[in-house]
Amino acid sequence: MAHSEWPKWALRIEKSPKRQPSDIGVGDTLAHIIGDGFSAKFKRATGRMGINCGCTNRQRWLNARFPYQLTAG
Repeated sequence: MAHSEWPKWALRIEKSPKRQPSDIGVGDTLAHIIGDGFSAKFKRATGRMGINCGCTNRQRWLNARFPYQLTAG
């Protein structure tokens, strides 16, 4: 998907101050935004509902779907 076709929520995540230079896509930045504390709570909540969190697969999918362009430094 071309960057110009990204949904607004993905563009907002891309511009987040939590984005790190090592982030390869939206999935990595979203993981920083969510943070470890909230992530643990989410995993517990989904576990109680009998749902697998799927965080790692979701992060990889988001990185593949919305990758950051490498810029010459």
